[in-house]
Amino acid sequence: MIKLLQNRNFSLLFIGQLISQLGDFGLTIALPFYVYQLSGSPLATALTYVTRALPMFFVGPIAGVFVDRWNLKRTMWIANLSSALVLLPGFYVTSVRWIWLLWLGSLLESSCNRFFNPAKQSFIPQLVRKEELVEANGFSSMIESIAQILGPILAGGLAVWIGFQSILLIDIGSYLISALCIFLLPALLIIKVKLAAVSITLFGWNLRTVWPSW
Repeated sequence: MIKLLQNRNFSLLFIGQLISQLGDFGLTIALPFYVYQLSGSPLATALTYVTRALPMFFVGPIAGVFVDRWNLKRTMWIANLSSALVLLPGFYVTSVRWIWLLWLGSLLESSCNRFFNPAKQSFIPQLVRKEELVEANGFSSMIESIAQILGPILAGGLAVWIGFQSILLIDIGSYLISALCIFLLPALLIIKVKLAAVSITLFGWNLRTVWPSW
């Protein structure tokens, strides 16, 4: 693992990943509490969780198909910047009247992450040697697990101390830092894909289409 961290590009990617995921998992905890604080409605609070989960089912299965045909570096930093951008309207939500902006931001942020994650996984083999790939993937999973544990713990304490808007600001800042780390990486390869039939299985439906080479 020490040898992996001595790889500048690998370290940049995963420093960005750790910071952005700490902010992301922190907001995952803070957002529903803030929605309940504004609305007092368990249904509105539940809808917050739904908006974060929906892209995993509807965007995730399709995102990987597109990501494989895009410039990976550009895809990752655009996904990070987009995640930061769609969260900005949350600063103006101080009453239940505008709570839909939080749901929309949550939905779009989660959708952006569905593009970032497969791009990151496709990028790792370009950073490390073949014999280091298993260890690198394991390190990526460990980073995510650490963020899943620490993010909610930190957010729970900070939300009481500094308020929801500050948690939101931290999450936006974490995406910007991650985007900067990715921007500092060398240009990634653009994967060329020949004309081929691609099958996507979504909720039992087999969607078959043909994608041209980019």
